[in-house]
Amino acid sequence: MTANILKIVCGLVYVVIVCINAAPSTKLPKGFIQCKRSDPNFDTCLMTGAQSAIPHLAKGVPSLGILKMDPLRIDKLLIDQGSGPVSIKLDFKNLDISNLKSIVIDKIHFNPESNNVDIELHPLKPIVMDGDYEISGKVLILPIVGKGRCKINIDVSNLIGNIKLKSVLKNGNKHLEIVNISWTFTASKLNLKFDNLFNGDKALGDNMNVFLNENWRELLIELKPAIEDVFGTAFKEIAKGFVQCKLSDPAISECMRNELQRATPYLSKGIPSLGLLPTDPLRISSLTIDKGIGGVNLKFKDLDILNMRSTIIKDLTFDPKNFTLNVAIVVQKPIILEGQYETNGRVIILPINGNGTCRFTLDNYKSFSVVKMKPVLKNGNTYLEVKSLDFKFTTSKMHLIMNNLFNGDKILGDNMNLFLNENWMELLNDMQPAFEKALSVAFISIAQEFFNRIPLNQIFID
Repeated sequence: MTANILKIVCGLVYVVIVCINAAPSTKLPKGFIQCKRSDPNFDTCLMTGAQSAIPHLAKGVPSLGILKMDPLRIDKLLIDQGSGPVSIKLDFKNLDISNLKSIVIDKIHFNPESNNVDIELHPLKPIVMDGDYEISGKVLILPIVGKGRCKINIDVSNLIGNIKLKSVLKNGNKHLEIVNISWTFTASKLNLKFDNLFNGDKALGDNMNVFLNENWRELLIELKPAIEDVFGTAFKEIAKGFVQCKLSDPAISECMRNELQRATPYLSKGIPSLGLLPTDPLRISSLTIDKGIGGVNLKFKDLDILNMRSTIIKDLTFDPKNFTLNVAIVVQKPIILEGQYETNGRVIILPINGNGTCRFTLDNYKSFSVVKMKPVLKNGNTYLEVKSLDFKFTTSKMHLIMNNLFNGDKILGDNMNLFLNENWMELLNDMQPAFEKALSVAFISIAQEFFNRIPLNQIFID
């Protein structure tokens, strides 16, 4: 339940590493302080630097690969307490967490011989978590089961962490790498509200919420070791952040593939500070497929594309001289396209017209894209400009439903939908070139919005 605090600590650890590790000539982002190991007040410098970085960490720091942390979205979190007075399985999803920016650093100590960092902190405001939950098991003497929304407020009076680092050599430079993180916390108050306990039985649910809040100390004592263990493991992975790939690295393609794959869950939620909209669902405001005379005209509005977060990058090559990117992906779940449509024309041999809502589903979706870019100079900084994007895709099956065909004539509409699904392959073969071209134009606009905001030297290391 303190994943939020851990995320900020994660960012602070990253800042500490940057402050310790950066070369004297390294230009850190605005608001960050670089400390010298030879400074007799090194720990004081680190604490000042970390504290001044918190407002920037809350908003996100793209150049350090740190995402927005206040509010923070955590997709999934599982606490599995198998035995004892509190034996529960508590699964959180889509947790939105706030008040992280109120964290105060009380103490930081860096040991240059062992490369260990000890840190103490506390938040000035209660940490608030809103999200979805599913729970089953036993709390003290009572059984508990439920699934729905929850809200948790926790007053954390103290958090103590130990971060073990090691020195590693990468591309001829020394870096500090996280080996292990351990931590303990003290809470002065915990307030919980679980909706829809016991399948919506209000009396039982209200009584259980009262019971949990009256016995929060006992509940937290039992769950605390499991919480610390879960986050101790997860925190290490989160704290690694994102890596900038080096243009001169012979293995740059492998570096980019690894980092893009690791970034996929974050990209799906969007990164406002990088100019990236959510990719799952990905909203395309308008999309037009025009087959001209003898074909079908199809216009989409507010089209949402879902399940892109299940993307696996199968292959990626990047030519740093020509700034050309080739990338092949597969999507593990069916791609779903939902939105408003308007159509008229002819499909295969039949006339068609209508407007309303639609849903297209593509099974075993695979795509291959070639993106050609060029560096351009703007306001003293170098940016990437997308020259072209060639996009191709395949699917093993397409299912579709178009509502309100033929001005709502149900019989004609149902028969047309049946005809379209029975002849999906011929339909797709006919429409695919125009569909791919239209999507390429949309994807170029999305990519360029990102590249317009982030200079080349914050994407790659020279």
